[in-house]
Amino acid sequence: MSFFKRLFENKNTPETRNAVQDHTPALLYPVIHHGSWQMLNTVVRQTLFGTTEAPEVVVTFAYDQPELKYFTYTELDRLSKEASEAAIKKAYENIDQYPAAFTETDTGHGKMLTISGGRFSSEKILSPECMREAQRRLNTDELLVSIPRRTMMYVVDNKCSNELYNYFRNLHLLNFGDHSNKNEPIVNALFLLKNGEIVKYLPIVNKEDFLSDAEITATGEIVDEYEFAKQLYQEEKYPEAKAKLIAIVTKNPGHYEAQNYLAFLYEHKEKNVAKAEEHYLLSLKYGPDYSAANLNYASFLSANGRLDEAEARLKKCNTLNVNQSMLAFEWAYLLEQRQKYDQAIEKYKDYGMLIYDIAELEATLDRIQRCRKKKEIFES
Repeated sequence: MSFFKRLFENKNTPETRNAVQDHTPALLYPVIHHGSWQMLNTVVRQTLFGTTEAPEVVVTFAYDQPELKYFTYTELDRLSKEASEAAIKKAYENIDQYPAAFTETDTGHGKMLTISGGRFSSEKILSPECMREAQRRLNTDELLVSIPRRTMMYVVDNKCSNELYNYFRNLHLLNFGDHSNKNEPIVNALFLLKNGEIVKYLPIVNKEDFLSDAEITATGEIVDEYEFAKQLYQEEKYPEAKAKLIAIVTKNPGHYEAQNYLAFLYEHKEKNVAKAEEHYLLSLKYGPDYSAANLNYASFLSANGRLDEAEARLKKCNTLNVNQSMLAFEWAYLLEQRQKYDQAIEKYKDYGMLIYDIAELEATLDRIQRCRKKKEIFES
């Protein structure tokens, strides 16, 4: 309750201040809605995120009847200030006591908790006691929670792996976008919780975050966002690929594959050396043995004349499962810059043995001839 601030006005009049309406015995519960909900201006609400004038996520209140009966300002006018505050307090106590148990799911990428089936299952996110139980079961102090539609809740450790995060986020998007599901959609966002309380709202609202038809297979499965970004790059849609990659690493800085791909784009398509190195280093921070980032960063260092650093990075690549043809090429290029022409020629030959493109093979022959010519000129 400490997280929420009373934002609805006390509209009591002197004539009705002490009147108490005899309600049905149905319990009052908090109900979460997006700020664009069409009935918003007729019901008592508290703004969870956004402002009173432009709410993004709100908490309303409704009686648990066959058809939800919302707590309206008309009804509020009939209650004293004390009675209205008591009703809201009781609603939060009711959600604390609402019967909803977590189920543990092994996703194949890590543990996820779910609550489903109950009318107010999604609103259990408002129960600090319930959320602290989730923290204990996941052995974490930070939760990432999805409530895409009524009756649904998914919970993971906010510090989970990239693979589990992608699974979790795609599950949210799939459920939120499932128009065949009769349960009302709530918000296209994730929530960060600490110590059982909501502390951050992570909306999926930017253009690059929405799923396009191209991202959904015929079976309705969502293609991994990172794979979609790579597809955009391969189709030479570089601005779109960049936007998608930035969206990925903004939400999950530890996605070292996306960091590497973004660095590669900055280096080769925008010639932005500073940004390229920034993201290569982030990739290596979160994935120190990620072979693609190690090899790409070695190439970056070599291309920028930082030969000692490049050589050290290539030596590390020798211990990793990297693309052997590209490793041979990078060694050859480095050795050529070091003016070790005989060694460079041998590495270019190794590279040539591992490739099958005729044009690239001819280009490699030119590189070998170039090294021989340099040796003739500079070592004679």
